[in-house]
Amino acid sequence: MSPQARQLLAPAGMLRVGLYAGSPTSMIADPMSGEVRGVRHDLGEEPAVRLGVAFEPVVFQRSADVLEAAKEGRVDLVFTNATPSRARDLDFTPAVLDVELGYPVPAGSRIASVAEVDRAGVRVGVSQASTSQGMLSNAIERLSAACFRRSRADPPDYCIAAS
Repeated sequence: MSPQARQLLAPAGMLRVGLYAGSPTSMIADPMSGEVRGVRHDLGEEPAVRLGVAFEPVVFQRSADVLEAAKEGRVDLVFTNATPSRARDLDFTPAVLDVELGYPVPAGSRIASVAEVDRAGVRVGVSQASTSQGMLSNAIERLSAACFRRSRADPPDYCIAAS
């Protein structure tokens, strides 16, 4: 790539890619080997190679923290859903990855279709303040949420949405 592209995309001389830990779509570390992998992690490595700069993963605890870092210029590249609210602060390329959303249910579940999620007594786990939570709020009329923390010191991370 050209020196101009390198300067634009990796002004610090390395490509700082914003990631969050614990999700296979972002990055996870193998507990035995310590090897890091994940969709966004692996996608972030290739542009660094093409630019001829070091790949620098910058890891955060939550997706919202990654987006805040991008707004503040603390990372150079993130992979995230293109939503109208995010487009106010970030520039987007055409889609690189299309992710299907669904509801995993245990074998033998009474839920056999998406429509059956919107009924009394059904609970859905979702990351708080995620686009998934926003989509659920619009898709399920009877949705209410109870959020919980990973630890007492953390803000609420996850919600159990009940209809």
